[in-house]
Amino acid sequence: MYAAKEAIMTIEHLRSETHDSSENADVHCQVFFMDTRAYSKGYEEYYRRAEQKYGVEYTRCRVSELKEDPATG
Repeated sequence: MYAAKEAIMTIEHLRSETHDSSENADVHCQVFFMDTRAYSKGYEEYYRRAEQKYGVEYTRCRVSELKEDPATG
């Protein structure tokens, strides 16, 4: 749930900075995970809202390497 919260906060912050509250704002968050659990009441809904309303993508995998894209820095 920590990753969902951070993704939502990042998207809202960047949208407020650009004054673009539409869902088409150029913000993309992707969460890579091995296992996810919604422990308490309402957390599953929070997870789904991040996915549906904010466009957060969840990918079940194990990240083996990260590389910087020279074009975007």
